Amino acid sequence: MLSHFSEEVEYVLERYSLIWSFDEETQNMTEADRLAHHKTHSLPIMEEIQQWGNEHLKNNTVEENSGLGLAIKYFNKHYHELTSFCRLE
Repeated sequence: MLSHFSEEVEYVLERYSLIWSFDEETQNMTEADRLAHHKTHSLPIMEEIQQWGNEHLKNNTVEENSGLGLAIKYFNKHYHELTSFCRLE
């Protein structure tokens, strides 16, 4: 998929790298502080990734059944679980 959608994959990986850096910042925080930090910093990036993918599908700039299209649909299908680290449940 990387060779076919290199710019798109790079964009998503850059966004995830921010989330990973936020996670590193939380290593010595209490559970409540860690949750608040991810809710403030990571959740907006997850929402941005979802919106970015949905815009590509909506505008037909990514074929729904392509590797990237399937990855976007997977992300949407599992969004609640993928963002659970930003919520208290």
